[in-house]
Amino acid sequence: MDSLKKAAIFIGAITGGVLGGTIELAGKMTKVDFLNELGESIVDSALLTGEILGGAMSGTADIIAGSVTKDLDKLEDGGRELGQAGKQVVGNAVTNLQMMAENGGEIFQGVVNRDKDRTTTALKTLAKMATIGVITVGAIKIKGNHDKANEKADQL
Repeated sequence: MDSLKKAAIFIGAITGGVLGGTIELAGKMTKVDFLNELGESIVDSALLTGEILGGAMSGTADIIAGSVTKDLDKLEDGGRELGQAGKQVVGNAVTNLQMMAENGGEIFQGVVNRDKDRTTTALKTLAKMATIGVITVGAIKIKGNHDKANEKADQL
């Protein structure tokens, strides 16, 4: 059922390209780095959402088809693909919780030390995470974030 996976990734790419690309373009035209970075992260996060959703759909379809046809190989492939999608979700969630905690700590330290730049940077990151999370239903990928999520998924 690779066609389901490819379709979901394609839809993620289109969604990310339209939404994130528009925001990124606005950021470049207005020279507002926050918008540029937000747009890039939306594109990456939408692709990640499509990849996870595609893997889950493909794995589920393989499991159903394998159950109906009594094809053990198809059942095994479906279980493996569904498991990988689950690992990606967990890895991404753990990484996002860590980023939220780190930025919460940065905000606290920035306020205590009266460091406006430190506080503002951490608040911007949390704002990006919130915006991306709403658009991509929780699959958040911010520069450098995805590599950590993949490492965590591989450890599971």
